[in-house]
Amino acid sequence: MNQSSFYRAIALGGIGLLSTAAISRATILVDLNPASALYDSDIRGVVNDGGSGPGDPAGHLSGIPALDTAEHPLGFTFNIAFIPTAADLTGTRLLIEIGGTSNGSGLYLVDGVPTLIGKQGATDAALPTSLNDTTLNTIAVQSSIGKLSAGVGYSVSASWNHAGTLELRAAEDGGLARLDSFAISGTPGNWSGNDTLSVKTLGKANAGGLSGNNANNVFGHPFDVDNASSLAGSVSRALFWNAHAVTPLTLTPPVVRGFSATLLPAGNKVRLHWNVSEGGLANPTTLSIKDTATDAVVFTPSSLTGFTDLPVGTNGFTLTATNATGAVSGVSSLEAENSFSTVVRADSPAAWFRFNDAAGSSLLADSAENAAPHDGALLGSAVGGGSSFIDGAGAFEGGSSHRTSLIFNPASVGTGPRAGFSVEAVVRRRASSAGNHVLVSQTDQDGVGRVVLGVNEAGTIYSNVGVTALTAEGAPSVGVERKEADEKLETDRWAHLVIVVDPGVPGTPGTAEIRWYLDGKKIGTTLDGVNPDGTTFTKDFLVEPSNGNWIIGAAKTQLSEFWKGDIDDLAIYPDLLDDPDRNGDTADSTVAAHHAAWYARTSGILSFKASATTVSTGGTVEFTVRTGADVTAVSIDNGVGTVPLIDGVGTITASPTATTTYRLTANGAGGVTTTRDIVVNYQQLTLPVILGLEKTTLPGSGQVRVHWRVSPGAFSTPVTIGLASGATVIPNSGALVGFADVTAAQAESITLTATNSIGPVSQVDNSAPAPDTAFSAEVRADNPVAWFRFNEKTGSQLIVDSAENVKPHNGTPPPKTDLIVPVSSTEMMSLPVPFWSIWETIARLAVPAASGSLRTMASMVKPSSISLRLTMRSVMIPRAPSKLPAPSTKPVAPVLTEALSGVPLCGFT
Repeated sequence: MNQSSFYRAIALGGIGLLSTAAISRATILVDLNPASALYDSDIRGVVNDGGSGPGDPAGHLSGIPALDTAEHPLGFTFNIAFIPTAADLTGTRLLIEIGGTSNGSGLYLVDGVPTLIGKQGATDAALPTSLNDTTLNTIAVQSSIGKLSAGVGYSVSASWNHAGTLELRAAEDGGLARLDSFAISGTPGNWSGNDTLSVKTLGKANAGGLSGNNANNVFGHPFDVDNASSLAGSVSRALFWNAHAVTPLTLTPPVVRGFSATLLPAGNKVRLHWNVSEGGLANPTTLSIKDTATDAVVFTPSSLTGFTDLPVGTNGFTLTATNATGAVSGVSSLEAENSFSTVVRADSPAAWFRFNDAAGSSLLADSAENAAPHDGALLGSAVGGGSSFIDGAGAFEGGSSHRTSLIFNPASVGTGPRAGFSVEAVVRRRASSAGNHVLVSQTDQDGVGRVVLGVNEAGTIYSNVGVTALTAEGAPSVGVERKEADEKLETDRWAHLVIVVDPGVPGTPGTAEIRWYLDGKKIGTTLDGVNPDGTTFTKDFLVEPSNGNWIIGAAKTQLSEFWKGDIDDLAIYPDLLDDPDRNGDTADSTVAAHHAAWYARTSGILSFKASATTVSTGGTVEFTVRTGADVTAVSIDNGVGTVPLIDGVGTITASPTATTTYRLTANGAGGVTTTRDIVVNYQQLTLPVILGLEKTTLPGSGQVRVHWRVSPGAFSTPVTIGLASGATVIPNSGALVGFADVTAAQAESITLTATNSIGPVSQVDNSAPAPDTAFSAEVRADNPVAWFRFNEKTGSQLIVDSAENVKPHNGTPPPKTDLIVPVSSTEMMSLPVPFWSIWETIARLAVPAASGSLRTMASMVKPSSISLRLTMRSVMIPRAPSKLPAPSTKPVAPVLTEALSGVPLCGFT
């Protein structure tokens, strides 16, 4: 084999590996024949008509015909297979669309969620009301598959029958399709607009269901074409039919989405809340509410969604919804009062969500005593039906949220100084949930809404309320100024959390403040303007106005930053819980009383945490225990002992000497015992290991280069590196794999010492570096960028670069491979060389850009199963191809070359 063909084989091998990578091929999710599609990217390619309709054949790349009143009633279907990138998971990204900004339909990713947006008989300025708008002439609906993942293949379809039914299907490659069926109301119209079609590439002239305006980005995310982008990922197949494949929705019995009863003790009333759907299609429905015990009608609602206040006296209620197809019922019982509800009511919340709604409910009832409840409407999976120490709880799995009406404008809660507000929550955060997780936020309306209270993946409690200056009308909104508490919220334990937003005294610096409380204790303030990580914000902040809806369990778009965990109670107060009289003195705070009332109802083990679940030799672990109010004593086995408790919290330290399961036992009233376990893994540290200590000459400077490679031992642990020649200490980088250039005299005796917590280990090298020869002089004359002579000691786990360069390109053999075998000075080395060893060595090269065609082998192929048996004395990488001697000009060992047209990358001699 000659030199050229050898490297072409490697390059082709790399291409072959790429060609077998997973590429999403279209799963056709609808029951339609691809042969009948008006557009198929397998035939036409991935196209962008760019505003050129059927009348402009040269620019109308999709080839779809004009679609008018005869074609529109046939409906439409999109089907697309694609792989999104990380960039595609934020903002609005085009998948496939037809039409323009006045009339059209399209599939998009909106913050990573497959979304159908459509306009039929509308205008440039028409917008859907939300991402759950099913009423024409503008609609927007989303797939329940949720936010997609980058680098994963998906297929998505949308089919509309022009008669009230729209279906979205979405599937991950190899997975089952998720079907969402929507009842679309309103008058169907022109869904194809100017009959231009685009896949992946977005243009203003053919933007499908998006909206436009003479001024850029007037409408904002997610419906404005100026705010949308082309898909950055790949599309493997896209199809469009002037046909539908839906199962039409039919008349069905009604659906009771939610029915709850709450107490209004100050008015001696009971408030009933209900949310009912007519079923699959519009179907006139009547409601009645009866006393469950007596079957007497107590109220007859006139609307499908609403509330009413009745005199106390009835504790159980039955709601019956009836239409021509059938009747359904839901029941609700009055919420029980307790010590915690008493203190909440005493501070007059503007909204209070107790999460006592039935399992499967789409309604989140507001239990506050106000003129009208701020009931929540569900987006995502139902969260009700959980349990906690107080009563019910909402279980949020990371894709659900509730939208309420305006509770209050944060900037105008009241009058006078310190007219602020508070949020109180009893929560339990899930473990291993990445990203930010929002408990409470507000949407934008007549101002800018912010995240009021959230917790990130590390447990940092934060708020985005408060900015340097208010957003001017018509100007971009002021950037977020994140503010963080000083302590973190642990995972998997119930906790009492309060945030107080105190706007201070207007015009008086140093009075605006956000204060956080965890389990009744203050854990942070914004007065210093600095977060725990050192980031800063404006401490004399201003609270922004907004009349937008409030969101429970997600960011204000309800598309991201979902809460993942449980919520027991969440109350929003139009006042300062820690300063009710607003005089700047928190002596009258009720925060501690609220926590005490909640804590009084807790029981058993709240949490059992270890400071580390892996410790090394000599290490310790600190256990933190939190218990309920009924626990009288706790202890940990395996010699740890009794844990002293103060207000239900205790810590104790242990020093494991082996992997151990520690059991916490809590003893409660009446002899009740609960336990919880933690496994702590033990690592027995060992001395460091010197894997290689080698020397190479640097004739150009007269110095000697010392190379080393050290392992920290059985487990990763800090290691210090010492290098000396006799009594002379030689400075070094301290790296486990490093080098140092020393004088020839110093190189005569080198001592390498590696030290960790177990102790030091040393190796003395009194050997001389490999001598230069006539051949080495020839190699050095051509100034190689890397040169591997393979003169290392037997068993060395270091392959040294003998080239004279600023930094050597040293290599390492793969695990359990001894690349160096002893040979006499007059013999050629004959040894098995795993191909991976060569690749790993050469992959470390930093070839100068001036070498032009040189590349590292890493950029072409990385096989792990190929082995070659080469006879080699050295490997030299030239700095330029023109410097590589022809094989016939040097009477040295055979040179592996290639004769095809590829540029030679290296020679083996």
